[in-house]
Amino acid sequence: MELNEIISLSLLAVFIIVLIVRMIAEKEFDVRSWLLSAVILAEKEFGSGTGSEKLKSVYEKFIAYFPIFSLFVSFDTFSRWVDISLDYMREALAEEEES
Repeated sequence: MELNEIISLSLLAVFIIVLIVRMIAEKEFDVRSWLLSAVILAEKEFGSGTGSEKLKSVYEKFIAYFPIFSLFVSFDTFSRWVDISLDYMREALAEEEES
């Protein structure tokens, strides 16, 4: 393999990695917005005390709704996003009750 081919392949690999990272950064906002709605719906559907069932349900919906993006997000990361969404939901509910 010649040096030009190695350089070309390396540049192509870097370009693909940059595109993937950019896609993840852009999609993350969409996912977090969607996730808040999904968490609220799961809370209504399953009620309290069913955390693992809600997480599983929301994760399955996430995979179905964002099939490509879900390939790049680990379950641990997704679970942290769910926790953040739950915190946001609780804060919003608390603020609503205060007003």
